[in-house]
Amino acid sequence: MALRYRISKRNNSIGKNTANYILQAVNTGTIDLDTLSESISNECTLHSVDVKAVLMALGKKLDYHLSEGKIVDLGDVGKFKMGFSGVAAATPKH
Repeated sequence: MALRYRISKRNNSIGKNTANYILQAVNTGTIDLDTLSESISNECTLHSVDVKAVLMALGKKLDYHLSEGKIVDLGDVGKFKMGFSGVAAATPKH
């Protein structure tokens, strides 16, 4: 599986404000739930409605277990975990 990316120039705001180059993933579009369900059903004996029901249940269970702080390991599909980003603050209240 090839990953599409671009190289972008960014200024580092910490220190000397020097330019750095980063890789950014580039997407090629969006696949919706109905299209994915139909595609999967074409490769197995399940009807697309059944596949869609399982994918919707998977989404709900992912949400639940991730909100509980768990890492969800789906084998070859991948591992899912919560993450966040923030900025440094001078005090804990900020």
